[in-house]
Amino acid sequence: MTRRRRRVSGVSTGTRGGAKSPGGRPSKLAMLSATDIATVVGMIHAGTFDWVAARALHVTPKTFYEWMKRGRDGDPLYADFAEQVDTARANARAVREIAIAKKDPRTWLMQGPGRDRVGEPGWTSGAVQVTGVGGGPLLTQDRTSAALLQRLDKMAERKALAEQRRAGREAAP
Repeated sequence: MTRRRRRVSGVSTGTRGGAKSPGGRPSKLAMLSATDIATVVGMIHAGTFDWVAARALHVTPKTFYEWMKRGRDGDPLYADFAEQVDTARANARAVREIAIAKKDPRTWLMQGPGRDRVGEPGWTSGAVQVTGVGGGPLLTQDRTSAALLQRLDKMAERKALAEQRRAGREAAP
């Protein structure tokens, strides 16, 4: 059986002259046709997990993620593929975020990209600003801390009231 030589992103591929892995064997990515790559990218764009789309072409998740790493690290054989996959991921996410934002904006804000992340405050940020005279800030406090302080104050009030009642019962003849 003879293999056809294919061109992917301007790189001659196949068993002769194709891009080779460090061990000398041609990369499976180099053997995939432009149609195969477009199929994977299209599946990702449509919402399929990237590794699942790769499995459709008999590429293991480990191999897929290795290709992505090499592409991001600047390996010319893998760079175009990694860029296409990353773009498809971003487009797929954007389409779904827009749909959710239109259907249920509150959920999108609270659980989607609008939620807080480390170093990236979002719509779920618990910061509450208490203002003083003339609107000037007095105190900025986290909602969770404020709620906890309120509960602690109520507990202290209840405890004091219970102690007063106990002291009153002990003092009664």
